[in-house]
Amino acid sequence: MGLGEIAILLAAIAVPVAIIFLTVLAALFVFSKLKDRNDHQA
Repeated sequence: MGLGEIAILLAAIAVPVAIIFLTVLAALFVFSKLKDRNDHQA
């Protein structure tokens, strides 16, 4: 395997993982914001 193939493999693995990680972070952030808002209303 050449370096190019290894780089493509790493990118193919890293990109979806990064997207999922960012999506989960954003979801947790929004969830905590909504939770705080609900706590204040109660």
